[in-house]
Amino acid sequence: MSTTNYPYARLSDTGFDTYVHNLSVRFIAEASSGPLFTTDVDPDAVWAKYLDSIPDPVERQHYNCSACRHFLKRYASLAQVTAEGKLHSPVWDVDQAPYFFHEFAAWMYRAVSRAEITGAFVSGSAVLGTPETGEWKHFALTLPPSAVFKKNPLKTPGQRAAELAHNVETVRNALLTYPTSLLAEALNIVKSEALDRTEKILGGAQWLYDASVEFHSSKGQRARQNLLWKRVVAAPDGFCHPKASMIGTLLEDLEAGKGFEACKRSFNTKMHPLNYQRPKAAPREGVIDRAEKIFEALNLGSALRRRFARVEEVEALWRPTQSPSRGSDAGLFGQLRGAREDAREGVIADAGQVSWAKFSEKVLPEALDIEFKVPAHGSFCALVNAVDPGAEPLFRWNHPVSWYLYANGSSASRWLLRAGDWVKVTAICANPAHWNGREDPNNPQSALFLLQGAKDSGQPSLCIFPETLRAELREVASVIEAHSRRGQMEGAEQASACGHLLSSSSPTLLRVRNRLGTTQFRVSGIE
Repeated sequence: MSTTNYPYARLSDTGFDTYVHNLSVRFIAEASSGPLFTTDVDPDAVWAKYLDSIPDPVERQHYNCSACRHFLKRYASLAQVTAEGKLHSPVWDVDQAPYFFHEFAAWMYRAVSRAEITGAFVSGSAVLGTPETGEWKHFALTLPPSAVFKKNPLKTPGQRAAELAHNVETVRNALLTYPTSLLAEALNIVKSEALDRTEKILGGAQWLYDASVEFHSSKGQRARQNLLWKRVVAAPDGFCHPKASMIGTLLEDLEAGKGFEACKRSFNTKMHPLNYQRPKAAPREGVIDRAEKIFEALNLGSALRRRFARVEEVEALWRPTQSPSRGSDAGLFGQLRGAREDAREGVIADAGQVSWAKFSEKVLPEALDIEFKVPAHGSFCALVNAVDPGAEPLFRWNHPVSWYLYANGSSASRWLLRAGDWVKVTAICANPAHWNGREDPNNPQSALFLLQGAKDSGQPSLCIFPETLRAELREVASVIEAHSRRGQMEGAEQASACGHLLSSSSPTLLRVRNRLGTTQFRVSGIE
């Protein structure tokens, strides 16, 4: 507002302060529920209508202020997409607008509902507009934290908006290329688990099929385009390039008329851990230069030094319970109490095969100790951490711990274990992609049994793999992998977070002791 002090047109007289506060409360709730979009509403028309809706020329001059003009021309026409594909304004509340602003609020609401999306709204600032200058308050809104573009030295908000617009076009082209029936066929194959490692693409395949159903069933071109914007902006980036992904490989083979076995051979070859997202040639000089700049900008240099993790660093689902000492609290000869009963070996009950879901819900909470029967060959693995505790994360998740295992498994002897032995479980954890309550559609939930004495006796590299890298590093993945192959893991002597991944192909044999006795379980893999 201007600082001209007209006694009958002060802010409180028109309910301006209250209205702006109500708009802000409403906007935070709306912006928390879904993405925001820019529209083609003419900003000059918005400002002209705002002034025209104030009939008195003196009052019109009072409200003719640069701060409000800046806000209205930039943010008044923001929109969201409804479930039906229509646009609605998250900014303007017509019902609560005081008489002084009712005409303009109603006009803006109608203008937004009739508009077309021009792009995703991306802001690095939480505050939209200038809330106040001196004693005067102005139109301004605050974005919820989830809607603020996080500071990124490699990408501006404008570049992110352009990237999202490109994603929309990429997905739209895919939906126009592949019919829904073909996507359904591909999704059915992926869900059958007849192909290798389909968990890596299941989320993207389901998302693309759902997008196709929605796209082709929407009523009207505008609704179709609006819903596509809404879906793409909210999607993981990896879902938005289907033609360049493994689901694209399967779709192309199916479209070419290949039979199931041919599709399976092609898919499994490309999805093999030694091939999937792995560079086939040494990185070029230009890519190396780009990698240098990215790592400097993101302060990631120290993150490349990797070491074996230790069991105390694990976000555990379960740890052994220490048995209470009998000696100190039970008298001078307390250590002898119960010795007669302890001399008898109890019967080990056999519960047969149970699912991981039932085991984790019913058995783990009461477990004092767990033993793992070592297979001769299996999915032995190790957790890995950054040498520098303050290093920025390299991966899609927000911490530095990762894991590795060998393609086609490895032998127990490589991990200093003997097949057939029962070994103490020192902790059970999810794979690190799911720590801190995070869900990762590209790395489905799994359980790792950390085993006492397990260590990788080989000399592993840094074990940094392209498929786990954060989005900013994908363009230089070939450089990172080449560096990883030439590096060597540190901290082998202190490694205590090695073990075995819960198998999806054969049950894991466990002995669990609770306060009543010991029971043997055959635990099947996580679904």
